[in-house]
Amino acid sequence: MKLKKRSKKNLLIQKLREEIKILKQDNFEQDIQLKTLMNNIPYMTWFKDKNSNYIMVNDAFKSHSGKNMETIYGKSDDFVWDGMLGEKCREYDLDVMEKNTQVVFDEVIPGKQGYREFNIYKAPVHDYEGTIIGTVGIAKDITDLKNENTKVNIIMENIPSAVWLNDVDGNILNVNSKFYEFFKIPNQSVIGENVLKIVGEKFKNEIETENRLVLTKRKTMSFERKIVIDKEEKIVSVHKTPVLDLENKIIGIVGMMQDITKSKKTQEKIEKLVYTDTLTDLGNRRALYKYFNEIKDKDCILTVMTIDLDNFKKLNDSLGHHMGDKAIIIIGEKLKESCADGFIGRNGGDEFIIIWDNLNSIEEVKKISEKILSNIVTEFRKEDKFNVVSASIGVVSEKLDGNNLVTLLMKADFALYEAKDLGKNCYVIYTQELEEKRILSIDIEQDLKKSIERDEIHLHYQPQYTNDGKIFGFEALFRWKNEKYSKVPVLEIIKIMENQNILYIVSDSIIEKALTFIKRINKKYNTEYLISINISTLEIMDRDFVPKIKNLLNKIDINPKWVGLEITETTLMKDMDKNIEKLKELKDMGIRISLDDFGTGYSSFNYLIRLPLSEVKIDRSFVSKIFMGNEYEKLVKLIIDLSHSLNLPVVAEGVETVEEFNILKNMNTDYYQGYYFSKPIEEEKIIELIDNIEKAGQ
Repeated sequence: MKLKKRSKKNLLIQKLREEIKILKQDNFEQDIQLKTLMNNIPYMTWFKDKNSNYIMVNDAFKSHSGKNMETIYGKSDDFVWDGMLGEKCREYDLDVMEKNTQVVFDEVIPGKQGYREFNIYKAPVHDYEGTIIGTVGIAKDITDLKNENTKVNIIMENIPSAVWLNDVDGNILNVNSKFYEFFKIPNQSVIGENVLKIVGEKFKNEIETENRLVLTKRKTMSFERKIVIDKEEKIVSVHKTPVLDLENKIIGIVGMMQDITKSKKTQEKIEKLVYTDTLTDLGNRRALYKYFNEIKDKDCILTVMTIDLDNFKKLNDSLGHHMGDKAIIIIGEKLKESCADGFIGRNGGDEFIIIWDNLNSIEEVKKISEKILSNIVTEFRKEDKFNVVSASIGVVSEKLDGNNLVTLLMKADFALYEAKDLGKNCYVIYTQELEEKRILSIDIEQDLKKSIERDEIHLHYQPQYTNDGKIFGFEALFRWKNEKYSKVPVLEIIKIMENQNILYIVSDSIIEKALTFIKRINKKYNTEYLISINISTLEIMDRDFVPKIKNLLNKIDINPKWVGLEITETTLMKDMDKNIEKLKELKDMGIRISLDDFGTGYSSFNYLIRLPLSEVKIDRSFVSKIFMGNEYEKLVKLIIDLSHSLNLPVVAEGVETVEEFNILKNMNTDYYQGYYFSKPIEEEKIIELIDNIEKAGQ
C-alpha cells in the first residue's frame, strides 16, 4: 500500500514538473499558471531554495501553517512551524539535493488544523542547465487514512485524474470515480474487464507496448498519446507504475490518465508567443536562432537579408505611432508575399530579417532583392498628410562552412549600412571589397583605442570670417596621425567611427584639445575668438554629456562664451525632447549652439523654432549649387531670411570662390568658412595667420 501511495505521489509530482516545464516559456503566464496549478492540488505544496527556505507555497500550505506568503517567504521550517519540527525535514532536503534523488516519508506536522500526519514527497528542482537550485514537495494528509481497509480507495478518489489498477494481463482490478467520468461510461462496475475494451482495440499496440516497457523496466513511466472518447479525439498523458508483491514480483500496473488537450494547445500558444513577433505574426529573434540551429549543419549556400525601412521615424513623427505599427504590419504581409519560401522574421523596430537555404545563384538573390524593394514601397496617408515608405537591404550569400549566424548578420548589417549611404531604397550584396572595408573598420576601432596614449589625435582648425574679412572663430576638425591610415580619407575614417559608434573613444580628447587651443589663442592675443566643436549622436545621448562639458570647462578654466557646439538634425532625432533640454542648459551657461548642415534633414524649419539655437550653418551642398539655377539661389535666400526672422545669424560653409562669397554677401549672410578664405590648418599655422593679420593691422 505504501508503494501505491508513493507511486501516486510520483505521478502527481511528475505531472507538476511537466506543467512547470511548459510554463517556464513565459514569465508572466508562468506565475499565474503555476500558482493556479499549485492551488488546485489538494495537498500542501511548496518550493524551497538550496538553503531550505520557502520561496512558494500553495493555499493548502498557508491554511495549515496559519501564515501568509509574505510571512513564509525566505523562512525555514523552524520558523514556519513555530519550532515544532525537528531537523528531519532539513535532513531530507539535503539528502534530495546531494543525491539528486526523491524521498518519501511520513511526518506529523502540527498546525492550525491540529496535529496531522502527512505523507511527504520531496524531489530536486533543476534549472535549464541541470543545476539543482532547490527542492519541491507535496504533503498529503494521511491522518484519516490509517485504516488499511479504506486507504487505497480514498487515495484513488482524491486524485483528480482517472486512475485504475490492472493485473499483468490487463484486466481491471479497481478504478476511481474519475475513471468513469473521464471515459464517459455509466458508473457501474468495470472490474474484470480488459483495459482494451474501455480504451478501444484501435490503441492495442500502443497500450501493449507501454505495459511491456513498464513491466520490463520495473519503474514508473510516462507516455503521451491520442485516444478517442465519445467520438472526440483527445491528447492524454498516461503515467504507469508496476505493482510489486511482498516477494518483489510484479502483479499488476497502476495507471493514471489526464486529458492534456487544453494544456497542449496552451503549450503551442506559449511556444508561438515565445517564437513569434506579436505585431506582425512573423518570427522573432528567438525563432531566428532556432531556425539557424536547425539548418546549420546543412551543406548549402545561406542567403541572409537584413531589411531596414527608410524614413520610418518620419512616418511615426508625422502620422503617429499607430500608423507606424500599421505600416510594420503591412510591410510584414508584403514580405510574406515576396519571400514565401524563406524564413521571415522581425528583428524589432523597423528591421526585418529573411533567410534562404535554397538560392543557388547570385542572379536569384538579385531578382528577389529587386522584387522585395518594389513590393515594399507603400504610401501611407492620414487626413492631409502622407508618407512613402521604402526599404534598404543588406545581403550576404555564403556557404555555411562554419560561419555562425552572428557573423552572417554582421556582414548583412554592414551591407545594409552601405545601402543606406547610397541613398536608401536599394540593396547591397556583401562582397570582398566590403569585407576589406569591414576589416578596416575593425582595425580602426582597435587602433583608435590606443590612439590617446600614443598621442595620435590632433586637430586642425578652419577659420570663420565676418563680412569684412575678420576672423571671429574656428571650427575644430579631427585628424588622426597614424601612418597605417595615412591614405584613408579622414571623412571616411569619421564615417566609420560614426557607423561603428566608436567616436566616443576620442571625443573627450577632441573637446579638451579644442578648448585648450582657444584658451591659448584668446589669452595670447587678448581676444574672444569662438571655437566650434562638432557633437555626435552618441555624445549628446550620453546621460553625462552636460556634466562632462561642465567638468571640461572647469578643468581648463575657460569662458563658456568662447565655446560653440555644432549639432545636426540627425544628432537630435533620438529622444529629441531630452536633447533639447541638454542644449538649453548648455546655452544658458553661455555656450553657443549651432545647427550644422541646415537644410539636409526633413524638418529643419521645425528645429529652428524648437531648438535653443545661437546660429544656423548652411550646408556646402546648397552653397555649391547657387549657380545651378534660380531655385537653389532662392532656397538659400529663404533659409537666410527665415533664420534672420528668428534672430539667428547664418554661417555659410564651404565657400570656395569669390563669386559664391559675393552672392552670399548680397543675401546678408553673417559669417563664412571655406577654402576661399582658408583651409583647415594646424594650431601653429593659426598663430602665424593671426600674427600676419595683427601686423597688417598695424
